Amino acid sequence: MTPRGAAPPGAPLLVRARRRIALLVTGAVLLGVLLAGAVTWLSVMRERDTGTEQALRNTALGADDVTDPPAGISLFLLDASGAVTRSSGAPVGLPERSLMQQARTRPGVTLRTVHRPEGDYLTATARHDTVVVQAVADLTTRDAEQHRLAVGLGVATLVGLLLALALGRLLANRATAPLAEALARQRRFVADASHELRTPLSRLALRAELLTRALPADSPATTSGDAGRLLTDAREMSEVLNDLLLSAQLRGDSRPTDAVDLARLATEVVASDQQRATRGGVTLTLEDPPTGPLQVSGSAPALRRALVALVDNALAHTPSGGAVRVRVGREDGTVRVDVADTGEGFDPSQLPALLRPFGRGHEDRRRFGLGLALVTDVLEAHDGRLSAHSEPGRGATWTVRLPLRPPTG
Repeated sequence: MTPRGAAPPGAPLLVRARRRIALLVTGAVLLGVLLAGAVTWLSVMRERDTGTEQALRNTALGADDVTDPPAGISLFLLDASGAVTRSSGAPVGLPERSLMQQARTRPGVTLRTVHRPEGDYLTATARHDTVVVQAVADLTTRDAEQHRLAVGLGVATLVGLLLALALGRLLANRATAPLAEALARQRRFVADASHELRTPLSRLALRAELLTRALPADSPATTSGDAGRLLTDAREMSEVLNDLLLSAQLRGDSRPTDAVDLARLATEVVASDQQRATRGGVTLTLEDPPTGPLQVSGSAPALRRALVALVDNALAHTPSGGAVRVRVGREDGTVRVDVADTGEGFDPSQLPALLRPFGRGHEDRRRFGLGLALVTDVLEAHDGRLSAHSEPGRGATWTVRLPLRPPTG
């Protein structure tokens, strides 16, 4: 059984699902933390500003002299003769005389922010009969508190982000653990079923071949045709089982690390399919054969089956008179294999469906749609990539890229 929380080998979709779930949970938690921080910031700032303004208003309206101002507030008194009296420790650059002069003819309390080189101040100016009182609060202290609050909220957000990441990963692992276990069981079932069916199906194919050979030359056409179709069907089912078994093995086994020469594999695959291409009236060529080996790390049987599937797919969709070209080369630290045909092509929007098991872009029920899915499995097990370029009626080009094996020694 697959360990809980561990991604089964060869399950990139499951890994992507876990990452997506983790990102969604992390984003949701982080958004909640940010909203809570924003609400806290706005509430504290508004309450603080409202409290400061109210304290200045009350002080400006209730002060008769400057001898005993509230904490954090300085007082200035302008009498009828224009003389200004200030409280102890009041800022040197104040009061704001223009506001005090205006207050002589203006009822109520005037709130203004005054900017000075040494700092900013919030003032509240009010008239008391023949004198004017100006209460001043130094905003430097407020700004320092604001900075401390911002730092605190920033630290809280960072801690929330780390907790969100941990929580997102934990929930993603728990959410996908049953799916990972189900995938592991599915792979085991496919591998076991394919392995058990290979022997009786091989016997069936052998007996069909013996029956075909044993038929007299003067046998009815329907009898010989049915025997031939039976042999063809048995061989096709054997290929399907082999593909399923290889796919299950690639998804469950450790990563293959043998040195495989893709140039040699491509040459062998093209040579082995020459007879089939000739029967179908298709020209199959290996263009610009490499002069030296192009090695990758992996499993030679699996990579051979992948190349066979791509060439088989190209031949199946290329009509008589067409051509299939295979090219192998080196590109940016990878080995690149192109299989290009002049066949019917396909709509690029169909590509995701074609790469899924049993996905087909045709109505031929004799083909099961496992070849391209197997190629995808093989390349995922080898850290490779499969891409395609096609237009309906203009053929298709399938491109395989595999990491070049570093030279030994």
